[in-house]
Amino acid sequence: MPAQSPARPALEATSPTAYRAMIRLDGEVGKLALDERLRRLIELRVSQLNGCAYCLAMHTVEARNADVDESAIATVAAWHESPFFSDAERAALALADSVTSPASGHPGRDLARGDDAARRRGRRGDRLVCDRDERVEP
Repeated sequence: MPAQSPARPALEATSPTAYRAMIRLDGEVGKLALDERLRRLIELRVSQLNGCAYCLAMHTVEARNADVDESAIATVAAWHESPFFSDAERAALALADSVTSPASGHPGRDLARGDDAARRRGRRGDRLVCDRDERVEP
């Protein structure tokens, strides 16, 4: 991790239902027959879309520890035009994009771009707006 790592969101305290769902999902994904490179690329891409600095820092370190090459790490945000991904990786990253930022108004992309209105829509105090219904959709 960088010397000054971002603060970890306290989701287990502020959004316990969403946090438990995230932990269960991570456990189920761990059971899939994904190679480690692909799993690390997906985690990194989803963190980018969610605009989570803590997760980006953590998953970048994990990708490096898994020997994912720096070119892939540096260009995963532009995977659709980068030459460093296989067709299978592109398909998985496209799927990750589609399920992470659905048309349901998820503020992740706007938050990542620094859109203040999206930041206000996406958070109220320490709670995420998505906690209102606390469900995970497929």
